[in-house]
Amino acid sequence: MTETFSLKFPRPTGAFFAYLLIFSSAFGCYSTGFGDVGMTPINLVTFCLIPVVLISVMKNGKIPNLTPLGNLNLLFFFISLTGVLFARSPYGALHGSGGYLMDYFLCFFFVLYFIRTREEVENAVRLFIFLGIISSIMGTIELTSFFFFGKAIAPPFVDLFARGTLPKNYGYGPGLYGIPGFVQMYGFFPPTSAAFGSYMLIPFGLSLYKTVTAKTKKWPWHLLTLTFGIVVLLSMARNALVGLLALATFVFLFCRTAKIIFFPYPIVRRTFLLSLFGLALMLPLYFTRNSLWYDKAEAKINSQITIGTPVYILRRMNLFIPKSIGGSIVYFLEHASLATEFGANNFGFGLGAQNFDDYVYENRNAHWGSHSNYILFLGETGVWGLLTQIGIVILTAYYGLNTYYSRSLDRIDHLPLFLTAIYLGFVITGIVRTFYLTPHTFIIMGLITRLYTLRHPLPDPGSTSSPRRLASREREVRLDFA
Repeated sequence: MTETFSLKFPRPTGAFFAYLLIFSSAFGCYSTGFGDVGMTPINLVTFCLIPVVLISVMKNGKIPNLTPLGNLNLLFFFISLTGVLFARSPYGALHGSGGYLMDYFLCFFFVLYFIRTREEVENAVRLFIFLGIISSIMGTIELTSFFFFGKAIAPPFVDLFARGTLPKNYGYGPGLYGIPGFVQMYGFFPPTSAAFGSYMLIPFGLSLYKTVTAKTKKWPWHLLTLTFGIVVLLSMARNALVGLLALATFVFLFCRTAKIIFFPYPIVRRTFLLSLFGLALMLPLYFTRNSLWYDKAEAKINSQITIGTPVYILRRMNLFIPKSIGGSIVYFLEHASLATEFGANNFGFGLGAQNFDDYVYENRNAHWGSHSNYILFLGETGVWGLLTQIGIVILTAYYGLNTYYSRSLDRIDHLPLFLTAIYLGFVITGIVRTFYLTPHTFIIMGLITRLYTLRHPLPDPGSTSSPRRLASREREVRLDFA
């Protein structure tokens, strides 16, 4: 698939509802709450789409096929729901289980239900890139406002929403990079730059896809890719940096060209080159781990205030400085050990959703916060929940790679590869931090699944139609909610 630089959108179809879901996923700062239950824009859209789907299902007279991946997600929900029976705090476990269904599974389902064609998937790509542009602009404004103007510039109208922001986002306390009053870059995502940095993996990966596939006018896509990459770096979210590395590595290893016909052998060569490149990057960091210039760089603001300068960006990026990453490693290993112990409890269903961190903090003298979704999967939903999530990751990656390699080189479609790379980037952010469970992760999962089903049509439940007829019907269908 090839195209020139364009962000033009077509007339609305049934896919409009999926586009609305994607659009709302980028504006979490405009949130409110009812008690301890938060309501973000995407939550509101999700609730509104439920009756739309029910009306459509009754009108069409058939239940949509969830696909094996959708069934695995439902299985995880039921495993989590079973954990309510054993949880110390059943309300917390019920809240966590319901959150997985409403915040994540339904995002996957709605994308799969409303987006029906390859063209509509491409439109979703354009929308993500557009959202990346406006998010980058907002993030850049936030990052520079304190440094150059001495005040915070918040997202428009955010002060009207009770849960839209936190004081620490606007220079309260040490701020980003340990600099007093240095505001964080978080775009439209409360409350930290970590969620924003992870989200920016999407427009980065998709603009890189456009760069690869564009026949002419490649320079705008090159510029966007560079811009999004710099924004991810400036967010200084470690989870986003690791996810960015995973995304780029996956594309580097698996991307096919006219010179690559059978991928395992090029992977060996590319892995060797990638290892040399990584070593070249890490050696300077190792030898400068004790350098004094990390601590001595400072700037005098006035006669009363002297602050550190952005040289601390380099300190935060250096993995060999113990103060920079040691605390996160301690949290990770400590909770991994406890999750392994409690993951087999209660017939393998764990301690219950939203119960693990609280329990080990109060009863095992552990630090609060596991710093990993997958540690939480094991501690909260037990071995069955963790195995199901591993199955979800494997099956999603299989869908993406199978779709990518099922086409010949003269008809290759790179989009499944880049969507899968973005998804696996999110998986890595979920291993090193807790930013796998986000609505946009499951939106990307839905897009990957849709591309797979377009290539390998699935029958409707109870239908005796042939796969070829189903494929033809799926290409032609347009939802009518008149």
